[in-house]
Amino acid sequence: MARRKVAPVVENIDEIGTVPKEEWPYELPQGWKWVHLGDVVEINPPKTLPDSLDELVSFIPMSAVSETKGKVEHLETKIASDVIKGYTSFIDGDILFAKITPCMENG
Repeated sequence: MARRKVAPVVENIDEIGTVPKEEWPYELPQGWKWVHLGDVVEINPPKTLPDSLDELVSFIPMSAVSETKGKVEHLETKIASDVIKGYTSFIDGDILFAKITPCMENG
């Protein structure tokens, strides 16, 4: 079930503080910088419920994700009430991983 689109967490990466050098595990290429993950992404944002449980929502079963490319091969459409419990919501741009077997292997 898709969440409604939200504003980006970071508009300008230059506004984000840098991780202190003593915390760096290794040097990065020029132009890159170490930041704390929570400063640049929203992890497990709250789910926004659909306006109606009869609303159609996008659904991606694991079988729809390519084993080799991690690409979504096809979307399914489901009634919100059928998937509101037991599935994870997402929006365009999210990175999806299986919850039980967290890898890009199908199955």
